[in-house]
Amino acid sequence: MTVEKDVVVVATASTSSTFTNMGKRGETKGLFFRTLSSDSLQAVAAAMMAYEAGFRKPAIIYFNNDWGKNNQAGFIDAFKALGGEIGNSVPFNPDQPSYRSEITKTLEGDPDSLYMLSNTQDGVKHFRDWIRFDGPQNFIMPQGMNDSAFVDTVGADLLKNAWFISPGTPANSSLEKMESDFQVRWDATPKGPGRNSGYDAGVLIGLAMVTADMRGLDTSGSTLAKIIREITGPDGEEHYGGVDGLKAAIKAIKAGKNIWYVGATGPIDFDPYGDVATPFVMMKIKDGDYVDVGGISLEEVSEVKAKVRAMNN
Repeated sequence: MTVEKDVVVVATASTSSTFTNMGKRGETKGLFFRTLSSDSLQAVAAAMMAYEAGFRKPAIIYFNNDWGKNNQAGFIDAFKALGGEIGNSVPFNPDQPSYRSEITKTLEGDPDSLYMLSNTQDGVKHFRDWIRFDGPQNFIMPQGMNDSAFVDTVGADLLKNAWFISPGTPANSSLEKMESDFQVRWDATPKGPGRNSGYDAGVLIGLAMVTADMRGLDTSGSTLAKIIREITGPDGEEHYGGVDGLKAAIKAIKAGKNIWYVGATGPIDFDPYGDVATPFVMMKIKDGDYVDVGGISLEEVSEVKAKVRAMNN
């Protein structure tokens, strides 16, 4: 519908490779972007994090949809390419009162950890059932589980060896500014699924609309899509988030300069299908909050993807 109406979309929480394939077929007409890395990158980064954490045989419980299926498949390939073993991989359907059956299956074969491809609502149930049935308290969490409400509900004490993956870089002025502004404005933790990617999506659409206005252009989807590509190219002058940062970016655009928006998720550079490639941050819980414990570069992700290709050939 958005494509038919010439509306640009900057998705903040979509990672499914379905949209990549639609772009390759020309179905999105260049109007679709996302500020969150696709499953093909996130799954590899999560596998690398799990292996670095010392886990060697994780089980997987995954949402029975495109996101869950694609992510678990990518994770399995990457983890095996790293030299690890995979326990049972079990799908689940949402909004069930109990997941005893699914968790019982994941525990077969003595896994040493659990990769929870869940949403936060069902994830609480998965977590509690895993603990109730004496699963090891070692967890791998996707970006969608980075929610302080989840930590508060299950208790930080049970998450001492839970590892969380998130797109971004450990040291990033846009991220620091976004988090401080969010805290001041909402008096709430800025850590949560889709918050940094949502911030970047809003900035890109806002900058595109301001740029179109300064140039006397319309704000049709095709116009905004073209400008979004202009302000995210690696050949431009780097500009960051926050009020002062965005004022500087607008001033540079008005002066006719090329800019490259470096967002809260890191430097943004879209491929021909609207996918973004960003590095990743590994996080753990300390004193009830998320803290960065390391990073995974795009180069490192690419190396593991090459191992996967070699393994599958």
